[in-house]
Amino acid sequence: MSALWDKKRSLPLFVLIGVVTAFFVASQKKPMEREVVKDVGRKVSVVEVKRRLVVPRVIGYGTVTPATEIQLSAEVEGRITYIHPRLKAGESLPAETLLLKIDKADYESKLSKSKSQLQQARTQLKELVVEEASIKQSLVLAKDKKELAKKELERKKSLLDRRLVSQSEIDREEQSLLALKQDEQSRLRELDVMPQRKDTQRSEIERLKAQVKEAERDIERTNIYMPLRGRIAEVTTEKNQFIGRGGLLVKIQGVSQIEVSTHITLRQMRRLVLGMFRGEYTELNALPGVQDLPQLNASLRLAEKGFEQTWNGIVTRVGSELSAQTRTLDVVVTVDNPNQKIVPGQRPPLLRGMYMEVTITAPPLKAFVVPRYTLHEGQIFVLDNEHKLVKRKVKVDFYNGELAVIQDGLNEGELVVLTDLVPAVEGALYQPRVSQEVESWIKTLALGTIVDVKASEVASPNRSENIPVNSSVIGSEENLKSSGKEQQ
Repeated sequence: MSALWDKKRSLPLFVLIGVVTAFFVASQKKPMEREVVKDVGRKVSVVEVKRRLVVPRVIGYGTVTPATEIQLSAEVEGRITYIHPRLKAGESLPAETLLLKIDKADYESKLSKSKSQLQQARTQLKELVVEEASIKQSLVLAKDKKELAKKELERKKSLLDRRLVSQSEIDREEQSLLALKQDEQSRLRELDVMPQRKDTQRSEIERLKAQVKEAERDIERTNIYMPLRGRIAEVTTEKNQFIGRGGLLVKIQGVSQIEVSTHITLRQMRRLVLGMFRGEYTELNALPGVQDLPQLNASLRLAEKGFEQTWNGIVTRVGSELSAQTRTLDVVVTVDNPNQKIVPGQRPPLLRGMYMEVTITAPPLKAFVVPRYTLHEGQIFVLDNEHKLVKRKVKVDFYNGELAVIQDGLNEGELVVLTDLVPAVEGALYQPRVSQEVESWIKTLALGTIVDVKASEVASPNRSENIPVNSSVIGSEENLKSSGKEQQ
C-alpha cells in the first residue's frame, strides 16, 4: 500500500521534469525564416510595335474576257469558194492567214469595164485638147478674113461714090463681113467653154479612177485574212454558201492580252489609293487618272483547286459609276501575253469565261501593323513599362488580309500581347517574350510575300500567336470575316 502511494506522489514530478525539458529544447531552436517570392507574372508572347512597310492589297474575283474581239463581216456579197481547213472554233491562227475566199468573177468584170471607160475618158480629154488647138487656129483665120472683108468693103464704098460699083455689091460685102464676125464670135464662144468641158472630162476621169479603185478593192475584199494573231471563237458560214454584204463570217479573239473585270467596294478602293494623292482637287478634271498614278499591280490565279500558277497584270481602268445592286466599283485588270509558258494540267491558256482570283496591290506605305487576331472589340492588349496589362482603344485604318493597319492608339516600341488572356485583367503583371516567329511572319505578310508556316511551329504553350496554317498574303474572304468584324 505504501509503495503504491509513493508512485502516485512521484508522477507529478516526472510530468514537471518533462515540461521543463521540452521548454528548454524548444528555447534552443532558431526561429523559421519566411522566404519572400517575387511575382514576375505569367509568361506571354508579344510583338513590338514598329512602323513597317505595308503593301495594301485587295482581293476580288472575275471572269476572263479577251482584250480584243473582232467580228469579220463580208464587205462584198458572193458565194464562198474557199475555207481554210483550220477555220474552226478553238483553233489559233497567225496574222495574215487566208481564211475565206468569195467568188470574184463579177468584180473582175466590173473592174474591166471601169478600166475601159477610164481609157475612153482619157482619150476624149486628149481630143478636147486637139479640138481647142484647132479652134484657136480657126479663130486666127476668122479674124484675118474679117479684116480682109473690112478692107474690101471700104474699097467698094469708095468706088460707090464714083459710081463704079452698084449698091447691091456693097450690101453683099456687108453681109459677108457680118458672117465673118459671127464666125469669129462662135470660135470665141467655143474657146470660152473649152476649160469647162476639159474640167468636166477630168472629173469624169477621176470618177472612173475611183470606180476602178473600188472595183480593185472589192476584188481584194473577196479574200478574208486573219487580222491578228488570235483564236477562232465562232465560224458562221460554209463553203458554197452565198453571203450578203455585211453578213457575219467569223468571230476572233485576240490572244496578246486578256482582261478581268473585278468589283471592289469603295472602302477597298480607298485602301489602294491611300497615300497616292497629295492635297485637294477643286475640279474633277484635275484629278489624276489611273495612267497618272503609281502602278496598281495585280496577281491572278485560277479560282479552282489544283491550280497554283499565277499571272501578273496591272489595273488599266476603273469604272465610272457604282453598281446599283452591289454598290461596288468596276476595276479592269489587263494581262499581257497570258498564254506564254503554258504547261498542260498546271498552267493552262486563259480562255474566255475562266473564273479568276485577282489580288490588286498598291505601292507600299509605312504604318503600324499588328496581327488581326490581336484585336478584341476595338481594343489591343499592350504591356506598359512595368509589364502590366493595358487595354488600349485603337483606330483601325484598314485590314490587310490577316493584318490590321492601325491609324491611332499605338506608339512605337510598345509590346502587343499575342497570347489569349482569359480572363484579361487590366493591371495584371506578365512576363513578356518577344516572338521572333510572329515578327518574321508580320514582316513577310506586310510586304506581300506568300508564307507557309505551320501553326505548331510558332505557337506558345498557351496558344500565344497561332498563325493560320498555310496563311497567304490575303486569305479567303471567309477567313477575313471570321477573324474579326471589318471596320466601316
